Amino acid sequence: MRHSCRVGVLFCVIIAAFVAVEARLVHLQIVRGEHYRSYADRQRVALLPLDVARARILTSDGAVLAEDRLAFDVAVVIGRLDPSGERRIRDPLRRLFYVPRGEKLLRVTHADFDIHRKQGDDGDPCLVAKAWSKLEVEVHGEHGPPVVYLVERQCDEFELPQQLVRSVSELAQLTGEPRDELLERVLRTAVDVARLRIPVFSPVSVIKGVDYETVAAVETRPNEFRGFQVKTRCERATPSGVLAPHLVGYVSDYDPRDVEAAVEKYRGWPGRGYFMTLRAGRAGIEKSLDDILRGHFGMRCIERDNMDRRQRVLANAPAETGRDVVLTIDSRLQKIVERALEHKVGAVVFVEVRTGRILAIASSPKYDPARFSQDYGQLAENPDRPLWDRAVRARYPLGSVFKIVTALAALEKGCVPPSVNCTGSIQFGGRTFRCHRRSGHGTVELPDAFKYSCNIFFYRTAQRAGAEALIGMAARLGLGRKTGVRIPREYGGNLPLTAPGGQLLNLAIGQGELVVTPLQVAQMVATVANDGGLMPLKGVSELRPFDTDSPAAEVLPDERKPRNLGLSKHSLSVVRLGLYKVVNEYGGTGNSAFRNFHRPFEVCGKTGTAARPGDDVGWFVGYAPHKQPRIAFAVAIERLTNGQGGGSTAAPVARRILEAMPLDLLGVEQHGEDERR
Repeated sequence: MRHSCRVGVLFCVIIAAFVAVEARLVHLQIVRGEHYRSYADRQRVALLPLDVARARILTSDGAVLAEDRLAFDVAVVIGRLDPSGERRIRDPLRRLFYVPRGEKLLRVTHADFDIHRKQGDDGDPCLVAKAWSKLEVEVHGEHGPPVVYLVERQCDEFELPQQLVRSVSELAQLTGEPRDELLERVLRTAVDVARLRIPVFSPVSVIKGVDYETVAAVETRPNEFRGFQVKTRCERATPSGVLAPHLVGYVSDYDPRDVEAAVEKYRGWPGRGYFMTLRAGRAGIEKSLDDILRGHFGMRCIERDNMDRRQRVLANAPAETGRDVVLTIDSRLQKIVERALEHKVGAVVFVEVRTGRILAIASSPKYDPARFSQDYGQLAENPDRPLWDRAVRARYPLGSVFKIVTALAALEKGCVPPSVNCTGSIQFGGRTFRCHRRSGHGTVELPDAFKYSCNIFFYRTAQRAGAEALIGMAARLGLGRKTGVRIPREYGGNLPLTAPGGQLLNLAIGQGELVVTPLQVAQMVATVANDGGLMPLKGVSELRPFDTDSPAAEVLPDERKPRNLGLSKHSLSVVRLGLYKVVNEYGGTGNSAFRNFHRPFEVCGKTGTAARPGDDVGWFVGYAPHKQPRIAFAVAIERLTNGQGGGSTAAPVARRILEAMPLDLLGVEQHGEDERR
């Protein structure tokens, strides 16, 4: 009896066990079957973004300023490094950022960790990590407004897996990277995964620019480098050297705002982890024409094994390449301009008078776009501000160069005094306004007033013309507004709306509230040289198919139209005569800088020295050749010392450029007859 009862009980236990197993199988395969099939597919199938090579940026004469080149990184995948069954790294870190139900994490104010050596349980030394965080948490109470408070957390020490330490040590030997720094990068990535800033299976580069030996080691020995993989990327290179960096700009990886915009734009595509591999233009042409240069990324669906090795391609959505951007600048002239600006702080712009094409544009000091990320800290702390594009964003007072505007305003109004007796100063409103030559220039007419840069003549002229005429002429010539060239964050300058009393006299010689950019001034001078035709400035010439020299080019549409300002020929001829005298007659403020200038063309120009708090700015602007102008330019040099002016600082820079300038840009034959004959 007892035996049969025992058998019955055993039978019931066995039946119950089978029922439990069957119930569990039904739950796994039927109730939760779709979930686990989907999970298995997610582990088996991977979607890889195809970030096609970014298109090139070229000069008008074919020099390549920026292009993509293939590079290899070693990336860590925390989900592979610390598998779900282990979670020896992720679990301790995740607790640092856990918020109970009913509370809301507003932000992580601080998160850090420390790695140190310790004696293990087995007596061998090991590496352990300890991490801590500070969270800003919001709690909704039953009554009253939400309460925000700070939470400080600290996790217990946890041992770093020996497999990870061995892998990192081997990578350090292969690449020359310090092992401890490499471990910190890996753990920093794990912290970002725990904070949900990075998806757990997203590859994050920890060593950039590795050689083929390292690539081969990681690819062929996956068991030794579990959790690490080779990541291929394109990096921006400068084949022609660092040329026109402020115009070209730089690129960097997507930031959180870019990722959010991409997720919104490409609905249904993979999530944030994939978009984080993409790049965007951040400055210059790289930014303004980012969509054209980048093209459209693609996607590849692959099947992989449990070691994350690719087995086969299941589907492919090819990427679309961008188009090469051809700039208007001439690489020969650009190199000459940048050499002339070396060891100076300032900017230079050269434009083609008849078309508005920018032939050269430079800001000094400059930086290397290819090393922007590595050098950013040093660049940001440099007091000379090499990241600041002075050609399009400077806020310079114009000084005596504004006398061109004053003269044109009075000439068009017909109120230029026949002559003025310069005694060195005049009295107005209880103040003394002086000429730069304290003893005065004597009796001068307008052309000689330009030649000597006589302040007194232009004070008197401005009093006759009035503030409205001066401000109106400055606006007509393009001052006080952006030129509209395709360069991001161009500054529009500042043109005062009124200039009452003594402010009018300050405005007459380019002082006071007036501030400009060298780009605006180059356009203004080109307008004077172009018979009063204001040409929209152009920095981009055409678009071409990617990585080809195909003649099938596309011109970017531009809604801006050339405008004839309707300036009389007499007004322009008088001003041009004055600009000629400045450079080519003895006693002119630009004559000493161009003495013994032996080239087959003559230069016309105007010097200026503009006062501003801290330091003065020296100007030299002009055009060439004298009789048939082809190019106009503006040179601005900062950090003048006592006694220096535009004639002694900016004019010599212009001369060095014009002495080396290719004659074909000036429309002058190499062995042609000198204009002076």
